Amino acid sequence: MRLLAALLCLMMPAVAFSAGGRKALSEKVLELGVKLSDNKTFMGQPILYTETLAVPQGLEVSGVAKVTDPVFAGFDIEEIGTEAPRNEQRKGESVTVGGLRSFILFPKHSGILKLGGGSYLIQTRKPMRTYDPMFGEVLNFSVDEKELSANVVSVKVRELPGKAPAGFCGTIGEYSLEYEVPEGRISVGEDAVFLLKIKGRGYLRSDNLPNLRELFPEALAVKSMSVEPRAQITPDGLLSEAVFEFTFVPSEEGDLQLPALGIPVFNPRKALYEVITVEPMLIQVQSAPRLRKEPTILVKL
Repeated sequence: MRLLAALLCLMMPAVAFSAGGRKALSEKVLELGVKLSDNKTFMGQPILYTETLAVPQGLEVSGVAKVTDPVFAGFDIEEIGTEAPRNEQRKGESVTVGGLRSFILFPKHSGILKLGGGSYLIQTRKPMRTYDPMFGEVLNFSVDEKELSANVVSVKVRELPGKAPAGFCGTIGEYSLEYEVPEGRISVGEDAVFLLKIKGRGYLRSDNLPNLRELFPEALAVKSMSVEPRAQITPDGLLSEAVFEFTFVPSEEGDLQLPALGIPVFNPRKALYEVITVEPMLIQVQSAPRLRKEPTILVKL
């Protein structure tokens, strides 16, 4: 599976495979778990759902095959790359915990929603050293296959409170705004680029971002606009950023002002609507550079 390759590489040392028969796992126990970013959420607020596999030290994962997908009734879903494996101590034992699959879930209605229950066939092997009278110590492996199922978990989904403010596009999270403009002066009639970044805790989608192109003064003459949302899983949770890239052509010289902007969002931690803002910023525009007139060269024939 596409999302399991990194996990398997970190859990399997580079040793030759020599099957020593299929045997039951002894004291080494695999654990398939479910991790939610929150079990209480609001309509449209993204939840990070991750299925994890905990592998005890001394046991190697040699194969993972999906048997059934988790059930996400009542959610829109997007599958994303999962977190990197990490070492933990559980009950005094060292284990490697890695994400099998991660999904962003968007609740479509309120109430108590149940989700999860995906299952996998996990193949493991455990190194075993035996003594051969002719070859001496020989490394073999005890091989086992086991089907594991993730728990079904519940999430309480609440309606967004009150009436949404004008301009609210469904952006939910804890975000901030900032401008990034070209350094130094730019010239009249020349293409230039500035960026507007929304970033913070949450998951930004194109469908939940405002159309900002019409908010800038005519003197900036916005030529084109693009937006690129991206997200990553971190130890601090799900972080995302949407970068609006504006290409503009200033039509007059002087100090042009990028206006102050405000975007209404819903902050789930505070359980209220708020407006994230960016202060106005000046752009210095100089007159178009004069074209150097090349001297005329006369050639006598």
